[in-house]
Amino acid sequence: MSEEPAWIQKVVAALETAIEFESPGSFEIALGEDGQVLAVAPCLVEFVDDDQESEEGFPFYNLELRPLMNVFDNSPNVAWHTRDSSIWLEGKIDGVDACVLLQGEPFEDAEPSFVVDSEGNIREKEAMPEDAAEGDLSLSTFQKRRDSKERPN
Repeated sequence: MSEEPAWIQKVVAALETAIEFESPGSFEIALGEDGQVLAVAPCLVEFVDDDQESEEGFPFYNLELRPLMNVFDNSPNVAWHTRDSSIWLEGKIDGVDACVLLQGEPFEDAEPSFVVDSEGNIREKEAMPEDAAEGDLSLSTFQKRRDSKERPN
């Protein structure tokens, strides 16, 4: 992936101040191929109990919109879509057309990024073997990267 545009770095920095996690987790971002849509979603987490039984879920968090809105040159257009519980912010950031899509749930083809054990310890989940099918983890129209406010141990 080439270097991210400066506007994305500004959005990520604003996200880090705007999100307050209520449970272990982080968020993922995906940049649309057109370079103008940045999708943000909670990452999928694997919770493992003492018997090594696991269940997938995603973190609870609070998101303050004002820090994200302040990244835009002028007040962005804001829309809430109830069909998929997403919020769209559209406008210009540093003179560049930009759209930030905030999703309420993980990306459709997300794989767990972290494992949380019964004592609350967090670790990164091992990567899939290199011989796994390439399409298993891809978002066909997005380039994907993870960023986190809370880093795993």
